Amino acid sequence: MGRDLETLFEVAEAPGFLLLTPRPGAPTPYGKVEVHLKEGFLERVVYYDQRGQAVRELLLKGYQGQGGPSSPGRRS
Repeated sequence: MGRDLETLFEVAEAPGFLLLTPRPGAPTPYGKVEVHLKEGFLERVVYYDQRGQAVRELLLKGYQGQGGPSSPGRRS
């Protein structure tokens, strides 16, 4: 998305995930975004349209150290 998420979305924290809902007038096609976490790491992101239907999903299988912060790997 390339923009500061907090300008587009309100962020609510719950055990194991973050729920992002668009702020009024935010230029986004998504009705909500669920960011699922496992042990503090990003595991899965589910994007929903304005009608509440899941339209896109990003799955991450693990993280690899590369001498700096850990980078996520994608599931195949």
